[in-house]
Amino acid sequence: MHRETALLLFVLSLLLHTNICAGGGPALVPIDPCDTSLQITLSYAVVDPYLVELVAVIDTGGYYSLQSLTWGFDDGQSIYNGTTQQLHQFPGPGNYLACLTVNAIGPDQIMCARTTCLPITLLGSSSLYSSCDSAYLDFTAVYANGYFTFSLVDPGTNYFDLIWDLGDGTSANGATVDHPYAGTGPYLVCLSADLVDPFTLDTCALQVCHWLYAGPDSIPCSQVLDVDFDWASYGNFVAFFNTSVTSGSPSSLFWDLGDGTTSASPLFVHEYAVQDAYQVCLTVAAWGALAQDTCSATLCRTVPLGATAWVSERYDEVHLHAYPVPCRDEMQVEIPNELVGGRLRLLDLQGRCVSEWHPLGGALFRLDMSDVPPGTYVLEGLGHRGRRSVRVVRE
Repeated sequence: MHRETALLLFVLSLLLHTNICAGGGPALVPIDPCDTSLQITLSYAVVDPYLVELVAVIDTGGYYSLQSLTWGFDDGQSIYNGTTQQLHQFPGPGNYLACLTVNAIGPDQIMCARTTCLPITLLGSSSLYSSCDSAYLDFTAVYANGYFTFSLVDPGTNYFDLIWDLGDGTSANGATVDHPYAGTGPYLVCLSADLVDPFTLDTCALQVCHWLYAGPDSIPCSQVLDVDFDWASYGNFVAFFNTSVTSGSPSSLFWDLGDGTTSASPLFVHEYAVQDAYQVCLTVAAWGALAQDTCSATLCRTVPLGATAWVSERYDEVHLHAYPVPCRDEMQVEIPNELVGGRLRLLDLQGRCVSEWHPLGGALFRLDMSDVPPGTYVLEGLGHRGRRSVRVVRE
């Protein structure tokens, strides 16, 4: 009897942690990329402040049978077994990256995968409204008696909110604004307006910006040009966003992406061959009336892929927490109440299951990571009352 009990306990311990995930098969099965006959087009719309609806249009070319869709985001969240329409809540204004991986079976009956990514920029709560395709917004500026007077070109349009950003840290409301400046500039003056279409009753948003300068004929390059860029990554994919300031001057861009690839686009997505740390440099040249000659400056930043991981920093009961990140042979996981009694799955960035654990209870669980290959993964908790995920790294 004692031997049978011991054998039963041994079998149960194997079920608690196995490197073969539910459904059987090896932990990691290489999946070749699908060819270009499988086309994925992504678009998005903001439906609530920072809540984005993503839409995927998938053309199989008549050759592929779709098996699964996995959405991934640079904030560490992933949605497995997703659909072509997906909602995602971003934390606030900023530049983000959303990716969709499609697993499909080709005409040769072999599984393949294709990933397409979409850069997303959220400016603020006004991005809730769609852009006004047919409406017009502009303003004029006149200087007299030490003040600039900014006036809406068409005050009769049905705007219900007019907000001025005067470029020096001050703001104002209304169709006409008088403002004195302490210096000569240049200042970027922006007018944002919300408009109600009287026929459809839809609300849309407009913004127009003009540079204002009231000084000498030319100024130093340091006042004309400020080079800057932002980036967001998911797996081997990185979205690059040019955020440089050129004071309204004509300009050109040159990106050196650190892997022998270059670009001249202000916004694009690049796929790196391997996860590593890359030195990315952006060179901007600006010219025009503000500068005596062409101004040029370069900014370089290190973009690490797989070396850092997003881990939730909000310590409440609805988040899954894992530490240390990166880890070696062992990782501690704090399990929220909603997931106690459920299971944990470790997935690679293509959504493939690597390991699976079945905690019996309690809020703290210790994971054996010694058999997991080095890399970046998503740890997913599944319970009767919800699902949570967090990105982790195995050194």
